[in-house]
Amino acid sequence: MAIFVSLSIVLISGVIVIQPAFADRYITYEDKANVKKEILEKAMSDLQAYPKIFPQYIKSVQVIDPQKNLAKMKVAFPFSSEWQIKYNTLADGKYAIEVTSGDLKGTKMTTTLQKIAGFDGTPNAGTKVRMDLALQLPWFYSMFISDDSIRYGMDLGLSKFENYAKKA
Repeated sequence: MAIFVSLSIVLISGVIVIQPAFADRYITYEDKANVKKEILEKAMSDLQAYPKIFPQYIKSVQVIDPQKNLAKMKVAFPFSSEWQIKYNTLADGKYAIEVTSGDLKGTKMTTTLQKIAGFDGTPNAGTKVRMDLALQLPWFYSMFISDDSIRYGMDLGLSKFENYAKKA
């Protein structure tokens, strides 16, 4: 989510260094969750719960500076990596997470939650969710990961947050 690699190729005539390239991807995902906004927001902003919510992907989260909203996250997809992240609840109610170091450095996801009726029509019992992802992918990831697979991952993530929030 620090793997920035420069590849070196030794040729008879000398050395060629290829600098890493990054693919900027901007993906928006919207859906509805059948859980109150406040409960879903609490689940999404509880970084310490992420290893419980996503045990196959997130191995640990350690808040390293609560005043600066910094944490370290050990992830296991597609291989083990460690990211430093900055997390914030913005003035307009949006929740943002930015990867500040690691192989996805510069990636930022902003989530907006809005109260809506629940699936049974109960006022304010549901949440409209919008996720805006500015993804900084190393070139070797971008060749294999489609926008549709990223949206599928966002959908799966929202489902896991919703299920966790309902149990809380």
